Amino acid sequence: MNFINEKGDMPIVGFYGPLKIEYESKKGWKTPDYLTDSYFEMIRDAGINLINYTQMDYAKEPAAVRKALLLAEKYQIGIYVADSGLRGNMSHEELRNRMSEYSHYHSFKGIHVVDEPGSPHFGPKDRLLSDFYEIMQKLGAFDDVVANVNLFALHPDWIGVDDNTVWLDRAHYEAYVEEYCKNCRPKMLSADYYIFDAYTVATSRDYFENLEILNHYAQKYQIPFWMYIQLGGQWNDSLKEKETLDYYPQPNEVIWNVNTSLACGAKGIAYFPLLQPYYFAFAPDGEMDFERNGLIKANGEKSQWYACTKKANEQIQAVGNVLMQMTLKQMVAKGYYAEQNLPRATDSYGSLKMMEPEDSSNQYGVLAGCFESGTQEAFYVVNNDVKEAQSVRLKFDNAYEMELLSSECHEIVCAKECRVSLEPGAGILIILKEKQYS
Repeated sequence: MNFINEKGDMPIVGFYGPLKIEYESKKGWKTPDYLTDSYFEMIRDAGINLINYTQMDYAKEPAAVRKALLLAEKYQIGIYVADSGLRGNMSHEELRNRMSEYSHYHSFKGIHVVDEPGSPHFGPKDRLLSDFYEIMQKLGAFDDVVANVNLFALHPDWIGVDDNTVWLDRAHYEAYVEEYCKNCRPKMLSADYYIFDAYTVATSRDYFENLEILNHYAQKYQIPFWMYIQLGGQWNDSLKEKETLDYYPQPNEVIWNVNTSLACGAKGIAYFPLLQPYYFAFAPDGEMDFERNGLIKANGEKSQWYACTKKANEQIQAVGNVLMQMTLKQMVAKGYYAEQNLPRATDSYGSLKMMEPEDSSNQYGVLAGCFESGTQEAFYVVNNDVKEAQSVRLKFDNAYEMELLSSECHEIVCAKECRVSLEPGAGILIILKEKQYS
């Protein structure tokens, strides 16, 4: 399945907006017109190549959705259309006829079906996965259409809070993911675990556990998984006026979030929110705080996360085509926090016999995803420290011709050992090409 284009580029996804919406705050601020060239140009320049949710429903706002598709086409961005006019009881031909109203746009890549449905196994019961089996299976039968559903993540710390029975243990969560993969027959799998709402790099065990689960079921059902990355925080779905807290995450934490997701097998990266919803900016006394979240702030300006997102996406563009073709086999971790948060990681795998940070006193350590494609091996090495750069030495079982690949490096070396220097949270892909015999 080519999610973006015939080149097989990795999906770099934005969730929410641009959209047609009108709002005026108590102090007179008005939402701008988001369906203009300037916003799509900003999105393209940040490296986003797919928008999987705009919040606009084609059945209610057809002209606005068509305008978004046209602008996205101009800037070579894909869009998933939300259309409540598509129903599970429609025939294949009826679905095709309905989608023909917008499927002729080159930007049309699929249908957004639902975000965060629950199941009897896990999550709220107000909208169940079972309600979407039929429409998901029927849309999935179209070779050129992705039916998009995003799942809840596993939050072990939510279990039993306030005596709830909504958030359950890993076994229940896995049953929920299994139900989705088995009965919806999707072309991709995704979930949104936002680590920095409650945790840090040092306390990231639950985050890596989510990545492990997603990778397991993606491989079991032979589909890719995408991981969501938070651009900001302080979400406000309740639409209440809220006091502003300190802004998070830091730019290097976003870089780390992307690189660790790639190392753990993600075949797509999705950012939330692409555009800050205006109600995410509600502050006391009718004020608006546009600094809390979003790649693009609700006032139309680039956010404090724009530059780091663009940098992360340049890395994805450099390594994504290779990783899309490879399968994660094992995680390797070295250093206190890396080993603590990846308890199933080993200290070597395949041709990689040793990975050692030069500064052994650095508690954050390093990690690597070990990939294979046929007989070829590759290792995606990530600096697990978001504050300090690190040098890492890797030793292999033989001398190899190696390709070192990142947004800032493309080098071929022939050696049995190599040393890589990584900025905070950064990653590099080491591809073993050929054994070199002396």
